[in-house]
Amino acid sequence: MDLKTYQPSAARTMNEELSKEQRISNCALGLADEILEVQEVVFPAPDYTATLLICKGADRDRLLDEIGDVTWYSAVFADTVGITLDDVYKMNSSLPKTKGCSVKDKTILIGIWVMRLGQQIRIITNHSKKRVFHKHEWSADQMNELRMALASITRMVRYVAVTLGSSLEEVCQQNIDKLAKRYPDAKFKTEHSVNRVG
Repeated sequence: MDLKTYQPSAARTMNEELSKEQRISNCALGLADEILEVQEVVFPAPDYTATLLICKGADRDRLLDEIGDVTWYSAVFADTVGITLDDVYKMNSSLPKTKGCSVKDKTILIGIWVMRLGQQIRIITNHSKKRVFHKHEWSADQMNELRMALASITRMVRYVAVTLGSSLEEVCQQNIDKLAKRYPDAKFKTEHSVNRVG
């Protein structure tokens, strides 16, 4: 599933009763939480060194699932603030050069990209805090910073997916499939959110 199709599909599963400011807050907090979950998969306690297990098996599948959740929050945030995720992604849609890399090298690359996710969420949470709680309108420069942060997040998600033998399109499709189980009518309902499936 490409980003043009994914963004409106993802946005349909956001709680429609939320105001724009609440949606911005929800997405900023959700992105921060999901990026931390991604980091927990890649850098497990107690020593927080990147684990070689992320390139295969259950950890690989869990990481693909978590980056799907990052993509969902990115898409819904973009939709809420009037940004087309596909357009910002095309600003730099290059692929990582991982052919011939060892599992150890791939693990190191994934660790770097996951840390970069954390750097980008700072921009989104800071601008969201100022918009929602300080009542600042976003300037053209701030909107551009948000576009660049979303482009970087989407690129890092794609890099991780490709390195794990998947693709951004597969991550998007798997996320929508998971949401279809959770929200059978493709719309948010509190009872479905409480009694989660998938």
